Amino acid sequence: MFYRQRWVTAGVLLATVSSLFWLVGGQSDLTMESTGKYAIESAIGRLSRARIFNDDHEFMRRVAWIETRDGGDPKTFRTGYYGGIWQVDADVFFNTQTDPVAISVWQPRIASKLNISWPDVLWKDLRKPFYSLLAARLQLQIQTQPGECKRPIPNSLPDQATFYLRCYHTSSSNQISLSMQMGAVRNPNSFILAITECRKAMSCTSGGPT
Repeated sequence: MFYRQRWVTAGVLLATVSSLFWLVGGQSDLTMESTGKYAIESAIGRLSRARIFNDDHEFMRRVAWIETRDGGDPKTFRTGYYGGIWQVDADVFFNTQTDPVAISVWQPRIASKLNISWPDVLWKDLRKPFYSLLAARLQLQIQTQPGECKRPIPNSLPDQATFYLRCYHTSSSNQISLSMQMGAVRNPNSFILAITECRKAMSCTSGGPT
């Protein structure tokens, strides 16, 4: 009887811990204005499991840190701006809804794999980390200018730094990236330095090619 009670207690404890983990990380990427490592990695894991896009070699994980310090920058959810952790400007978001390639190729995949009707999504929905990530990744997939942006996301950190500066913020709006406002990333070296510091602080993942 004593051992049975111990097993029951252990089972309840395990279920409670699992539930807490699910609440903290499992759905946090679908919560408005959720921030931090768990929300970021939950969003990236969800998108990776959907197998809509090719491997980004941790690029989007790094961009979350570069853009908003995983949402920790107080200006991430500033008044009137709804681009979320990945700082997707309004005109960039609308392009993901109206671009012919997005409509014919990627939106059907998003609907099939994620059960999300992308044309019905609002810019304000990007305050949810997963939606911000999905919009940012979709824009990179359909972007054609400059020419090098049509290539797959590179796997080395130096090449990603160049790719970020050339391809990530090409909006025609007057919005300025938070990373630019802070003076954090104005050249490839500053991108590399920021990610290196992030790794040292164990704030973002460090696996993969460098």
